[in-house]
Amino acid sequence: MLASSLVVRFALMLLGGVGAAYVLFAFLNKATQPYRIRHETAQQVREARAERDAQRAANEELQRRIDYLKSDEGAESEARRLGYYRKGETVYLLPQETVAPARTDAVDDAPPARP
Repeated sequence: MLASSLVVRFALMLLGGVGAAYVLFAFLNKATQPYRIRHETAQQVREARAERDAQRAANEELQRRIDYLKSDEGAESEARRLGYYRKGETVYLLPQETVAPARTDAVDDAPPARP
């Protein structure tokens, strides 16, 4: 009887210790929750700001390109790149640099290379 009484006491003490540990864990988890949320939110804000800054930089670059293409020099440069020329101009086509031979595994419906 004494042995079973000791086992019961030990079991209650063990369960009490486990229960106390659980209560302590739950308390600490709840107590630190605002700090974890603040840290996660701050990280999300930093990531959003970095993405915004990257988008702003890309927008500024695109706006510079638009402004250039709206200028006379930009419009002429782009037109010449696309193969246009002014009326009365003599166009000279220079041979292209040496191009590697076409791959044998190339897709059949690929667009032809531009001269």
